[in-house]
Amino acid sequence: MKAATTRRIGTTLTTGHVVLGVLVIGLGCSHAKPPIHGTPALVGHAPEARRATTSSADNSGAQQATDKHSLYFPFDSAQIDDHDKPTLETVVRELKAKGGWVRIEGNCDERGTTEYNLVLGDRRARAAADYVERMGLAPIKVNYVSYGSERPKDPRHNDSAWAKNRRDDIFVHAAGTEQE
Repeated sequence: MKAATTRRIGTTLTTGHVVLGVLVIGLGCSHAKPPIHGTPALVGHAPEARRATTSSADNSGAQQATDKHSLYFPFDSAQIDDHDKPTLETVVRELKAKGGWVRIEGNCDERGTTEYNLVLGDRRARAAADYVERMGLAPIKVNYVSYGSERPKDPRHNDSAWAKNRRDDIFVHAAGTEQE
């Protein structure tokens, strides 16, 4: 009788794990919505207050930006290098002093699938967003998006071009401009 009870519990746990796994995957995928038109993009905003939408019609964060910076990444990496941290710290100081907000756009080179590059671009943009928030910038002043490999800085197909395309573009917007 103990063996039967143990077996039922083991079966129930296994079935429960499967059901839980399916629910987690289903719920995790159900909230991600693609942009309305054309170019794939992942928009990320951790707190609800930073929710925004994007589409290929919003020609990047360059609209109304007062300043632009770029951070570059090694192949298949989303780690902020030490030499890029002063750039992010300058952005935070500017925004704290003058107000405004920042849009961070994660980009990749053309290698990899569209889905993989969108996720990697999201990780890159989120890494910069997390860093500026740890430096004291309010989360409501930060939004980010991934364009994957859809917006190359250099359209060539070689190591030099790929290095330029593995980047975050950071657009600083003045106080009073509408947040995207």
